[in-house]
Amino acid sequence: MTDQSYVMEVLNFNLNKIGKTAAVAKKAFNVETKEHVWGTDTKELVPCDIVVGSDLIFALEGIRPLVKSITNMVRESRKKKDDVEAYVAVIRRFEWEKLYFDLMDKNFDSEKVLEEGDICIYRYKWHGKGGGIINDKATKDVSAEDGN
Repeated sequence: MTDQSYVMEVLNFNLNKIGKTAAVAKKAFNVETKEHVWGTDTKELVPCDIVVGSDLIFALEGIRPLVKSITNMVRESRKKKDDVEAYVAVIRRFEWEKLYFDLMDKNFDSEKVLEEGDICIYRYKWHGKGGGIINDKATKDVSAEDGN
């Protein structure tokens, strides 16, 4: 998934290469990419088996809509398939990024599955204790604390 249309060409190019490799290895490979503006309706994106994102956190104001989109995609997809997960690669740069992790913890158990330098890949498994709702007032906004 991406919120930037110019990335779609690169995503599709990479997926085509992976698909050709999978075909040679006689492995099933079915991936669909879609452009999506964070926080908007996710009905056209679901159901899916897995949600994958990379380098998605680049502005404080985008964190809540991003988490809303991931949460809605996984929650709605779980109506068809119980074990839907999300994998998100994150580069930790700013203290205010903590808001993303706090919001994700409301509905997901997280596990760091890979760390390479300052890049980490997290697996998110649904627990749904937050009811799938992102409450704007429930998590402290730390942007003022670090001067950003």
